[in-house]
Amino acid sequence: MFENRLDRFEDAKVKDENTRTLKLKSQEIENKFRFDVNKFIGKWKYSYGGMLQYVKFSNAGFAVAKNLSTGTNFTIPLNTNIDFFKYGFFGDVNRKFIDSRLTINFGIRADGNTFLNTGNDIWRTLSPRIAGSYALTSNFNINASVGRYYR
Repeated sequence: MFENRLDRFEDAKVKDENTRTLKLKSQEIENKFRFDVNKFIGKWKYSYGGMLQYVKFSNAGFAVAKNLSTGTNFTIPLNTNIDFFKYGFFGDVNRKFIDSRLTINFGIRADGNTFLNTGNDIWRTLSPRIAGSYALTSNFNINASVGRYYR
């Protein structure tokens, strides 16, 4: 958990509530669970897994501002409470060829959340990719990849 507290007083008169211009407490909480599985079958490597994350953000407090035309103070509430889940799934397969100098990789990923109205439309976030890498020497590789990435 990440927590911030902000306090501000006019003329640095700390602890005099009549001179307070800002009081804010904010919290950000994230709980994450991730798993992945890696398997080798012959010359093929398979990976798959998923993640689940709970996110909560809250603000509680107020700010005091001055109406410049009347000179009177007014209070602005600063209250927010947001919580939602994020989740994702992925799969990946790769294999080495030509004395392990060429590696080909295929993968797919999908992510969702409960924050957006369309967040659970997981097919919208489907992100396939293909990549290749060729080792010209032990210190020099040529890499190429193409994919669709959803953010």
